Amino acid sequence: MPTFEKFIEARRLVICDANAEPTLVGLLEEFETINAGTLKFYRRHGGPMALRLIVVDKWGFNAFAASLDDCDVIGINRGVYGILLATARGVVSQGFSTSQFAGNQSDVAGRTVSGSPKDVLRGIAALDPSPLQDDSQDLTAHRIARVAFHFMLFHELAHLVNGHCDWVGLNRAVSLICEMNDGQFEALEGLERETLEWDADSEAIREILEITLQPHIGGVGGRATWSVPERNSFGTPQDAFKFVGAAISICSAYFGAFDDNDFLSNAPRTHPHPVLRMLSFRGATVQNLAFRCGMTYDEASRFTSPFLEPMRQLNAFFTRDPSVSPPSDIIEIKNARTRQYQHHWAKLHPELDRLKRGGMLAPAQPVAHPAFPTTKVLG
Repeated sequence: MPTFEKFIEARRLVICDANAEPTLVGLLEEFETINAGTLKFYRRHGGPMALRLIVVDKWGFNAFAASLDDCDVIGINRGVYGILLATARGVVSQGFSTSQFAGNQSDVAGRTVSGSPKDVLRGIAALDPSPLQDDSQDLTAHRIARVAFHFMLFHELAHLVNGHCDWVGLNRAVSLICEMNDGQFEALEGLERETLEWDADSEAIREILEITLQPHIGGVGGRATWSVPERNSFGTPQDAFKFVGAAISICSAYFGAFDDNDFLSNAPRTHPHPVLRMLSFRGATVQNLAFRCGMTYDEASRFTSPFLEPMRQLNAFFTRDPSVSPPSDIIEIKNARTRQYQHHWAKLHPELDRLKRGGMLAPAQPVAHPAFPTTKVLG
């Protein structure tokens, strides 16, 4: 594997410093500080895991994780946070509300963008970067954008600590995984790669649920248990699910911007189909609450239902040609794909367990939580 300096030179990457991108560099430093207690337990080559977080001087919506000879790297394009924040402002202006904040207080008409997420990333449609008139609206948009940004970073971190990048490097020159195939990095395709993305998504969802729900965390048999408080800094648990739903909906809209493949296509892919991926995000939210709180699936589904509400505001924000509606059996299609991922996860598990930086991978085969063995919820 190349060193960090050789990697940057070979890829002709320009790294932004705090003077060029103070907000983005500050957010990366905040992420590293918040997670310092966890990061210090990850190991590599018998020593501490050395992680570098960098801002790449390139507009667009991309991020990558790489395991290099002398360090691990998470890189994110300088345009990412601006895209997240401008879109979050649009979602808030369209009526996003919580128990602490009522939507449409000042931007009554609601902002829109004349096009689709693809049009935004192609530069055909422009996002409005200006703050919302009402300070509480704008603060809410910032909070959504920060949750979305943390989701992206946790997703890339999972590629490193769960051994994904090193697994890719077993058969390629560089142990690297990128979020979007923009031609800058080569991309591995196929069901095994999709399975790695499925696992990284699952890890990132759990992390941002912990950020927004702020549960009291216990443990039984090495598996975490959650006790969710009635209120925290995000408001009620239902408010937290709205923040998570808004953040994930925005990320998902851009992740899938250039994916025009059919749901049922067997063509090799780098990521799950965007519609199936969004359904999996929702499913992972329900799964986490059911598994860690001892709920049934039905109880967790009802409890987390506010997750879906921000999708209406996001759809109102983007003006675009009507897309093809998902087929009526889309849930069955998603479940069938998930079973494929579970099959490949079991096959990949022994090698990933050897390559991981520390902690526990999801089991090769889902099992009941030792604290809640009668709920029939597996994880």
